Amino acid sequence: MRNILGFLFSAIFLFSCDNGISFDDPALDACVRNATPITDESHLDQSDLDKITTLVCGEDTPGFEENGISNLSGIERLHNLRYLNLYKAKVSNISLLAKLEKLKELNITSDQKILSYEPLTRLPLTFLGIHDTGLEDISFLANIPTLEEIDLERNAIIDISVLAQLDKLVDVDLQHNKITTVAPLAQNKNLANMERLAIYYNCIDCMKEIEYLDAIAEQNPDLKYICNPDDQLLPENCGE
Repeated sequence: MRNILGFLFSAIFLFSCDNGISFDDPALDACVRNATPITDESHLDQSDLDKITTLVCGEDTPGFEENGISNLSGIERLHNLRYLNLYKAKVSNISLLAKLEKLKELNITSDQKILSYEPLTRLPLTFLGIHDTGLEDISFLANIPTLEEIDLERNAIIDISVLAQLDKLVDVDLQHNKITTVAPLAQNKNLANMERLAIYYNCIDCMKEIEYLDAIAEQNPDLKYICNPDDQLLPENCGE
């Protein structure tokens, strides 16, 4: 009997000491708590996390200015997350995002060079935004055939040949990169259905690309003014 009472007492004590779920990164913890109906001081359990389908970690997150997110540990517990925005994060490792099996839309702005984008190829993404990370190689996009929108502004992209393969694209933003040719876009099978194609402030010689620009305009007249010489060949991008 004494052993049983001791066990029950221990169980009650452990339960009373359960402070709920928390995240190692203070900024991520604050962001998750801000996305639930509870307050920062309240108990957070898995049922709370399961209610979160949208997570926007940015300037409106408590403590954001002091602590940008640098550690995504625990984010895999957001099993129902469909939209994630990591604004001005400090993350270089995004491997845990591969476990967000329902994630459809992802936006990342980070002042760190991301080690690998391979984890994103395991997700059913329809929208992908990556800004200011120094992104150069976008060949991994070939393994995300569900993509409909990409926003890859302000990176260091030169080669966009992979974009010829993504036949569900309807919105493409490639501003402020180092792209030299639009040929892959002219070869995209869904070109006629594209709603927006932004290639301003790259390294494109519009006159030399006239063949491809005409091909784009022929298939989709709404895109016929996408290249203006005044908006290209920026010295800071192209080394001139």
